[in-house]
Amino acid sequence: MKKKLLSILIIFSIILSFGITFVNAENEENIDVNKALYRVDGDVVTPITDDESGSADEIIQDGVIDEKQNEDSEYGIMKINEDTDAQDIETVEKNVFKADSEITDSKKTVNGNEFLCSNKINIENETINGDLFICGNNVKIKEDVTINGNVFICASNIEIDAKALRDVYIFGQYVSIGENAEIGYSLYSGSEILKVAGTVNRDIEAVANTIEIKDTANILGDFNYSATKEAEFERTLVKGDINFSKQVIKEKTTADVVFDYVISLLKSVIFTLIIFLLILLISPKFANNSKEYMSLKILKSIGIGLASIILIPIVAIFFIMISGTSNFGLLLIPIYIVMFAISMSILTIAIASKLAEKFEKIKLPILVPIVSVVLWLVEQIPYVGSLVMLFGVLAGFGILVQNLFKKKH
Repeated sequence: MKKKLLSILIIFSIILSFGITFVNAENEENIDVNKALYRVDGDVVTPITDDESGSADEIIQDGVIDEKQNEDSEYGIMKINEDTDAQDIETVEKNVFKADSEITDSKKTVNGNEFLCSNKINIENETINGDLFICGNNVKIKEDVTINGNVFICASNIEIDAKALRDVYIFGQYVSIGENAEIGYSLYSGSEILKVAGTVNRDIEAVANTIEIKDTANILGDFNYSATKEAEFERTLVKGDINFSKQVIKEKTTADVVFDYVISLLKSVIFTLIIFLLILLISPKFANNSKEYMSLKILKSIGIGLASIILIPIVAIFFIMISGTSNFGLLLIPIYIVMFAISMSILTIAIASKLAEKFEKIKLPILVPIVSVVLWLVEQIPYVGSLVMLFGVLAGFGILVQNLFKKKH
């Protein structure tokens, strides 16, 4: 079940990322129709002139149509009011894409799919004859909304009181299926809190810490859920089977924590040794040259490293945009990533080379893992470790760039 939910989320994210690139904001025309008297002659509507007001008054008094003079009246007179709902309904004959800080959709019929991305999304008085895709923070879909397709939502707070004729896939922190909500097929939900008060015509597949099934809920299929504790509700609300699996959160013991630290240390040391051996094979003089950038020159290496980390991506993008050099720009990106990944190991090798110069009796292959262990231990210190990691990466990147430049000449 968890794999199915994860697969749907990935598919939904891909579809949404493609959809938002084609966002098309449409300006809606708001027609202001003042209260007035009109004569209807077939498909032709014409305003009543002052000369005809007498006959109009016989039919309409204080805005009320005389029951005797209705549609069959020889005058064919009706009153058009700006409150007429039918005049405000917009029909969109294509897919809708919207992205904004806040989106309010209302009085609309969409004959296609709708893609919405926003911090706050409110949908009311709308019919969607397709699928609905939403990515946001706060989402509210009111009871006068009908979705004649599937619904995919990824948001923090989700409140649904609408009718969805097919499946509903929801991923969020707080999910509420309101009393007026009706889901034609099944509900798939992954959340922190799930509340169900409406109707689900098939199954519910849910993963949550807390699940509440209200007395107004009506689940016509199976209810399969995983939570920290079993939900308390009337079993008659579920017409199918109820399958509960308890989420077990395993707390780490002291032995587990120590084991994790040891594995982390071994990974760091082994990775540095692999980089050291590769450097000896590719460029035997690299280790000896790198020690020149230690001591007072370390500040220069940090500066060069910072500049390189900023400039290389810019240069790569520049070459990618120019016709004929795009391949070179694309090649720079993986090179940049590799340099960034091995920069701390480069600093370790440089420090070990400097120490090998002072302690001649200790060989470089022995000093490299020793220095690697010391740096790893320093990195575990709160706050201090983060600073050491930051400046270590900058210095290692700078040493690597200077060695490459030196080798070129």
